[in-house]
Amino acid sequence: RIDRLGNVKDVVQVGAVLGRDFSFELLNALLPQKIDSLERSLYKLSDAEIFFKKGLGQRRTYQFKHALIRDAAYESLLKSRRQQLHHRVANVMEHQFQETAQTQPEIVAHHYTEADQALKAIPKWLMAGQMASQKNATSEAIAHLQKGISLLHNIEDEGERSNLALDFHLTLGGTYVVSHGFPHEKVKETFDKARTIAQNSEVSPKLALVLMNLLSFYMNREDMTAHSELTSYVKKLADHPRHGYWFELVYLQLGAGPEGLKGNLEKAINAHERLIEIFDPSLPFPWELAPSGYIEVGSKAWAM
Repeated sequence: RIDRLGNVKDVVQVGAVLGRDFSFELLNALLPQKIDSLERSLYKLSDAEIFFKKGLGQRRTYQFKHALIRDAAYESLLKSRRQQLHHRVANVMEHQFQETAQTQPEIVAHHYTEADQALKAIPKWLMAGQMASQKNATSEAIAHLQKGISLLHNIEDEGERSNLALDFHLTLGGTYVVSHGFPHEKVKETFDKARTIAQNSEVSPKLALVLMNLLSFYMNREDMTAHSELTSYVKKLADHPRHGYWFELVYLQLGAGPEGLKGNLEKAINAHERLIEIFDPSLPFPWELAPSGYIEVGSKAWAM
């Protein structure tokens, strides 16, 4: 059926690259032909029951009536042509459909990935994962983040690769906390990877976030031996000349603070009172998934 379409075959193939559904506006931006010609092609394809039209005017959308037709059209493209079209779609979306690119970065990430443009795709996958995680769309977040992680080997610069890997694993670990709960092994596995990455770089507040989550994991697992060992490590980092403040907050809340669970109420209360005393709300915690207010609210709750 596709081969019999003649001069409208290009429209079908471009539509196939866009996916099962696509908008007229995006299709028009991708095809450098007069709008009258495109309108005729779309009418012909709708009449041939290749496309199904939804809506009217410039805002209308099209859908392949059968997924197999879309797949056949996509596979009929040479790999080089597919990559070229995917790159063009991503570029057009970033420059002409900026709102969609900002609110649905996973679409841009997908097209850059299929265009073999990993360096452009990776930050988009991270953005998509963070946005989905913040909305508690955990399945989508995990898929986006794992896709980005799978592409990290394409980054040659070790420092840049490590920084991005840390951000991916921090977000993925936080997402697993929501989807699986703190005691789940995936939480520890992911934050252990993040810890290894962070410890091989300069000490930063992100390491404090990693350790905060690992302390929570051990506490929820009631593994107080591992919790005590990690607490000692965090306490040492609290003396760091530049970033010690963040490690002290983590130590006081999740290291010394839970001493109350062991019956050491005075030590726990002193820790939380000290935390509330030194807490500075003007210093934003350098990770959007764990605002500093969480630490203050958590400490007040423990102290009560």
